[in-house]
Amino acid sequence: MLFTFHLTLAAAFAVVSARPPKMADYGSAIPLTRIMKVDSMKRIVAKGKARLDTFNTISGMRMFLSGQITNDHISYVAPVLIAGHVRQLLVDTESSLIWCGAEVEFRPSSNAMNTRRRVPITATTGSEIFSGRLLGEKVNLGNLTVPLQSVCQIRNLVGGYSGVDGTLGLGPAALTEKTNEMMETVSTLTMNLISDGSISAEVYGVYLKPDLGNGASEAAGELTVGHINTNRYTGELTYFNTPDFNPASRYWSLEIAEMTFGTTSLASSFTANIDTGTTLIHFPATAYSIFLTSAGGETDTDSGLAAFKTKPTANIDIKIGSTTYTLTPQQYLVPEALYEKLHLATGKYYAWIADSGKHEINSISATIGQKFLENYYSVYDTTNSRIGFAASA
Repeated sequence: MLFTFHLTLAAAFAVVSARPPKMADYGSAIPLTRIMKVDSMKRIVAKGKARLDTFNTISGMRMFLSGQITNDHISYVAPVLIAGHVRQLLVDTESSLIWCGAEVEFRPSSNAMNTRRRVPITATTGSEIFSGRLLGEKVNLGNLTVPLQSVCQIRNLVGGYSGVDGTLGLGPAALTEKTNEMMETVSTLTMNLISDGSISAEVYGVYLKPDLGNGASEAAGELTVGHINTNRYTGELTYFNTPDFNPASRYWSLEIAEMTFGTTSLASSFTANIDTGTTLIHFPATAYSIFLTSAGGETDTDSGLAAFKTKPTANIDIKIGSTTYTLTPQQYLVPEALYEKLHLATGKYYAWIADSGKHEINSISATIGQKFLENYYSVYDTTNSRIGFAASA
């Protein structure tokens, strides 16, 4: 069935498990490619802030976001076969539809089902909205097939996106609410796979590999659907329940107990989105200011990144529940080998960190993006309304 009613995520904030769920030995593992096209890091920073602005906006009961890419991007993409043609789609945990046509025109197959509905697509840094036609198409992801999956066709964005043709939305179904006039949600890819028995659990795992060198497009990760890959992490996989309040409950988000830089507390008790579609780690505004002061840094006017004349030596710790996840300077600083590719001036040290522009009192005040997830394997378990982390192998 193409449409289903609103899917709610259960609530709570405590750690719920230290072991992975038992999964059947079927599902799919899809290799990911990292695509880097950056003319201005400032636009990357602006994109992350704009996404967070959108996440905090509710129009009626609807989030006005179905997918988001920009001309400047660092993206992890998955090959998705749609209507017989392979599309390289951004792996996005904070949207829930599949859409394509940003780079190569999408021509529906003769078997496509036209729903006669249009949905909004954010395809710039957040200020411009495009609409697309919602179709039912055959979709293949790895060895998994959905005969009739909702796919949004975009016609007026062809060209300029350098290897990214659209979005593979892996967020909760609630993000598709009111996509059709009956106020129903659209069935996500994993919902359809569960329905037809292709997978036994509505869960996926994301492994992202950091770029420490030349910034070239390369194989750099894995997406598993219906199961997790225990070879991609070390130590314990710890789960945390997702919040039950809007708008955080509509996204893959978590309550952060505390964030510290060395021995300095930066912030406590705030909500962050866990977002594969955002490059950076966006600190709450107050936390970002304290971080700069403690580390002796400033916001670089050209890039928008946190920058330092002297290399920071302290770790950044992010505590969720009772578990602390650490980023060392080597992990949160931009490798000097990437300066030229990212158009960063030499003579400084830069962090993969920027200001969110939001304070802790906002519903969602931070983003845990790729530069955290490149160091920690992440699991998104819709069946049990929880997110899991473990150190990447």
